[in-house]
Amino acid sequence: MIVQMIVLVVGLTISTVNAQDTLRINSLRVVDVCSGEKSWLMSLSLGSINFSDSLESFDISIGYDRSIIRPTAALKEGTLAAQMSNGPILNVVVPNEMRIYGFNIARSVAGSLPLFAVTGDFLGECSSVGTLTLPFEPDFNGEFKRKFTVRRLDSITAINKRKPDATSGCEFDDKAVTMSDSETEVSVGLKLTKLDKDSTASYRVIFSFDRTSDSSLVEIDSINVLGCRVDSISITSIGAEAFISAVVQDQPKVDVVVRRRSMEASGRMKLSAVVKDESLCGCVLPTLTDTIDIEIDRPNVNVSTSTDDDACTISIRSGEVIGMCVHSGMKTLTLRDLTGREVQRIETGSLPVVMTTSNVSSGMYFVTLLCSEGHASNLILK
Repeated sequence: MIVQMIVLVVGLTISTVNAQDTLRINSLRVVDVCSGEKSWLMSLSLGSINFSDSLESFDISIGYDRSIIRPTAALKEGTLAAQMSNGPILNVVVPNEMRIYGFNIARSVAGSLPLFAVTGDFLGECSSVGTLTLPFEPDFNGEFKRKFTVRRLDSITAINKRKPDATSGCEFDDKAVTMSDSETEVSVGLKLTKLDKDSTASYRVIFSFDRTSDSSLVEIDSINVLGCRVDSISITSIGAEAFISAVVQDQPKVDVVVRRRSMEASGRMKLSAVVKDESLCGCVLPTLTDTIDIEIDRPNVNVSTSTDDDACTISIRSGEVIGMCVHSGMKTLTLRDLTGREVQRIETGSLPVVMTTSNVSSGMYFVTLLCSEGHASNLILK
């Protein structure tokens, strides 16, 4: 039983010494540079002070960087300084040094509250650090019995709490575009809306395909950014990214050229765009995103033809087969599949002979143009 009591007393003694030998500057408020109030609050504490410690006065200088923080007032509410008849008083006459002092006349103060607190304005950005130092040994009245051997100093730092903005981001000029059967590429316009024009702002514009159909349909060929300073552009098989270091116009724009991967491809692709704010201290979170449908028409390609000295010709254009003859009389234009089954047939005495193929399923066909003089032209159509 006696051994247990001794261990307990020793343990309490060690704990008390560790708590009372530390002078600590605490940063009490995290500064949000995106808010309207960019103020900070810090306190200086000595732990628990007893009346027997005879604390009656203090005079402490704290070093700081005035380009980042600016002290404005010393506070006594909720501190030991509230028990003093004079102080705390803040003096910032010396550059980069705040001097705080206070005193009582022949009456000690006691308690576990901070000695004093100081508030001020934060002048830096979210990456700035307001370092606090003790350039001189703190001065207390001569009768003060408390001694400290450890100094712990916080720094005044800041964060940026981004606020979502549904009107900031990007928006395509159109909801859908069509690449005709004769086109190899199409241009898509994207507006960048309500982006910060601050020189320190940076953004990443990301394009990606939602490949719900054949992934070999289209690819991004090139990107041109207007109204921004562009650091780099990266194009991959599945999308692209543009890195913007500064916005110089109110509504910049991105032009994206989408190219058909194969002239035999057709279908529909969806292109999505999103803007990411890459700024270290950005305060806006762009949330406006958009998508655009790209329709790729079935092209008429891979044409081979056999004619009689150009007496009969067949040409292909968007959704049509056109036959021409130099001979008069009846002309017959016939479309057959690979099994020889007749799919369409037109007989006419006029020129040109036009056959619509937009309602024909994709595949390979034979086209034959027969003129009245017996001349024919054969064509393989995919």
